Amino acid sequence: MKIKINNLMKNLLKQVFLKKIDQVHDENLTSLIKEGYFLEDGCTFLKSLIKYSHSKLINFSDKTGYECFVNKFHLSDFIGKKDLKFSDIIYQGLITSYLIADNLYNLNEINYKVIASIDLEAEDFVLRFHTIRERESYLLDDLEEYEQPIISIEVLRNICHGKSWEEFLEELH
Repeated sequence: MKIKINNLMKNLLKQVFLKKIDQVHDENLTSLIKEGYFLEDGCTFLKSLIKYSHSKLINFSDKTGYECFVNKFHLSDFIGKKDLKFSDIIYQGLITSYLIADNLYNLNEINYKVIASIDLEAEDFVLRFHTIRERESYLLDDLEEYEQPIISIEVLRNICHGKSWEEFLEELH
């Protein structure tokens, strides 16, 4: 895993890690991920999300944009508890980001990018992922150009995965 994080996210996470947080992953989010993944037309999709999309690859300029559209979700749409504090939502988003990256690493020999951002106005955590392809990109190289807190997690085959949840969190500090 190769993690990039902008300063907005770093500053927000400093505040989050100072608070007492419910560290058990939400059952609904766990179920969302456990449904698995499937490959179609050179794209990888989260099975639980594809049923919500009626879009086709032909409607997009590239496969990366298509994957990001289909694989995008707001935690608030799926999380079981509705009375969570914003810091708990962020923590649930971090757990979910890590689990998706870990699952994608174990899925096949393809490189992926998991993108996590925070909608500060809606107080929501937004996730999406895509296959890393030559000549296709979804994110700017400089994450500081974004106006929202953002994390990019590259799941690369040539880098030893081996990050535990604790090591992942430590890298975010």
